[in-house]
Amino acid sequence: MTHTRMTIEPRADAASGRPWGAWTSIAWVVAAVALWLLLSFWIVHSPSMGPMLVFLSWAIAPVVLVIAVLVRRLSIASYMAWTVPRPHDVLIAVGAALVVIFGIGVLDYVLNGGASIGVDAGAYRQYLAAGGTPLGFLLNSYGAWIYAPIVEETVFRGFLWRGLAASWLGNWGAWLLTSLFFVASHTVYYANPGAIIAVAIVGPTLGLVRWRTGSSTACMITHCLFNLWTHAGAMLVVAVGWP
Repeated sequence: MTHTRMTIEPRADAASGRPWGAWTSIAWVVAAVALWLLLSFWIVHSPSMGPMLVFLSWAIAPVVLVIAVLVRRLSIASYMAWTVPRPHDVLIAVGAALVVIFGIGVLDYVLNGGASIGVDAGAYRQYLAAGGTPLGFLLNSYGAWIYAPIVEETVFRGFLWRGLAASWLGNWGAWLLTSLFFVASHTVYYANPGAIIAVAIVGPTLGLVRWRTGSSTACMITHCLFNLWTHAGAMLVVAVGWP
């Protein structure tokens, strides 16, 4: 009988250097995320929040971590696990997204007595009441399903995973710690306990996708589909008049 093995991270990416250690990787990520949050806070309270400022806020963390990889003299794409997903990896990514969407929807439905399925339909109704259009609502949320998957997966399942998995912690430690850091990074944005529960489900699932495929790009696909559903799903719920 043969067994399918999970993807094992290499101990080093190139002869010119080795991945950062666990503690140093964490320090780099904490610094990058701190800059990210500070810049985002400043932009939110800026009188003129243009698209370029929004892009800059999302770009700061990956730029810091790219510098960290360059200091180590390693391949950026390999270190961050920016790979072209194989068809099998895409199926895993899409399947994981569907499982998370369905699971969180069912959990939210049960906990709220059938009043919700894991999407914020109220925000969409308010947007329409203010004169917005369905297309405008979807396009205005582009940061959630474009920037967030690329940046967060690069930070957590890319850079941080590489350093942790290549250390004595291995893939198990990388999976656990990246999931914890992912949840912690979202507490700034989500005061709603239900949203934190959703993030706590999504984080470990993304880690499993990373572990199984060896690709942070596959994680981006899962992340994108889930975040897109939180907005498209709200539009669908309002369109059918439920609940």
